[in-house]
Amino acid sequence: AAAAAAAAIAASQREAGREAALATQEEVERCLANDTETLERYRRFLKTKVDPSLRECPDCQCLCAPVLDAQSGRPEPSMECPACGSCFCYYHAAAHRGGSCEEYEMRLAAETRGISDSFGTKDCPRCSRQTMKSGGGNHMKCQG
Repeated sequence: AAAAAAAAIAASQREAGREAALATQEEVERCLANDTETLERYRRFLKTKVDPSLRECPDCQCLCAPVLDAQSGRPEPSMECPACGSCFCYYHAAAHRGGSCEEYEMRLAAETRGISDSFGTKDCPRCSRQTMKSGGGNHMKCQG
């Protein structure tokens, strides 16, 4: 498991054009032995590198594995923490407890529109970046 995480990290560093300096899990843990908080964060990081589908419970911070849909193999949005029993969303954590992802996304879009209207901004038709006219002519050039 640790070897897979180290290989994934080394591959991402090579893609970024940097040669990775490799250390074994034991070496890293020895370096972090006096910092238990950082050591625990490192171990959690390794678990999520091995299984990127793990999600942190928003209430007790336990790493939870999702239930996969039998047909598609995709994670079910609704999750329940085995440690504390808290219910949360695989995709949005605790953002919409008691509601669906669709309801949450509609509410978020409405809030975004409201904020845009209150500041007088508009979406760029090309890149969707928020823009605001503060003077000059009618011609605008996309920066994205």
